[in-house]
This record gives sequence, C-alpha cells and structure tokens, in this order.
Amino acid sequence: DIGNKFSSNYNVDRVNYFLEITEGARILAMFAGHWHSSGGQVWSHKTFADTRYVDETGRPTRQMLNAWGEEVQVVRGYAPDKQKFLVTQWNLAKCFWRFGSVDSNATTDATKPQWHNSHKVRDQKNFTIPNCTEDEDYVPPGDFNIGSLSGAHSWRLWVAGVVCLAWVNL
Repeated sequence: DIGNKFSSNYNVDRVNYFLEITEGARILAMFAGHWHSSGGQVWSHKTFADTRYVDETGRPTRQMLNAWGEEVQVVRGYAPDKQKFLVTQWNLAKCFWRFGSVDSNATTDATKPQWHNSHKVRDQKNFTIPNCTEDEDYVPPGDFNIGSLSGAHSWRLWVAGVVCLAWVNL
C-alpha cells in the first residue's frame, strides 16, 4: 500500500527500484489501497513522490513523472466497511479518462447507489490523455449487450463473427 508499507518512510530501496523501472513509462495513474475512510485523491497524496530526489531534510522534492513529463496520479479505493467504491472510465477515442466515487450506502434503498461527494474534485475527476488525437468519427455504442460484435447488435452477426474467426484459425 502506497504510504504504508510502500513509502519513503519504509522500504526506500524498494520504492526507488520501482521508480527506476517505471521512470518515463506510459503510466497515467496508479490505483492504490484505501486510507481508512478516505478514497479518491487524498489530500497531498494525489501524486507519487519520487524519493530519489530529496532536500536536506529528506523530503521528496519532485513527483514521479510519466513518459509525457506529467505527474502520475494516485487514486485510492475505500475501506470495505465504508461501502464506497471507485468507478473508472477510459475513452481513447475521445482522449480522456476519469474516475468517480460511488456510495452504495447513501440511501436506504441499496439498489440505488449514488455518487459520493459529486461536487468534490478529490472524489470525481476527469483527466486528458496526453499526446492523443481525438477520433472525430467515434460514435459510442448504444449498449453493451453480450451479443454485440463491433457495434453490431445482433446475435446472428456475433455468431457469424465467431465462426469466421474459427475458420481463419483452422
């Protein structure tokens, strides 16, 4: 867990090794364990400190950077007893990703979860994917039926696609 067993306070060699092998990687975010009742992007720990660069007091002076020179975001889940969880969405065609925090215990009706703190950036946030070209022709699918194949919403086309794939592999 970032900030507990995997932090600059403990196991600095392990953290530095992790930073060395991921330096400049195409990483947009790291999803970490909960911090008790807190989730989403927590306080000053929204990005991952690079423990290889420290000041005279031993505090990190910069954050982990990805291939695009951006700070790698850290997003935390919630403790199970809080009955909250994260939902993420990645859309490469529209060049964004986002996360939202859901509270499954916000109402007396457990079948109707609600967004947790929908007005707070730490619990709901959108990000732009760097060096991404938006697909102007992208049309989101109408649904996500099991019987869909490349946007075709017919089980017959799905079966035909499977048969064609099987035939190609013979």
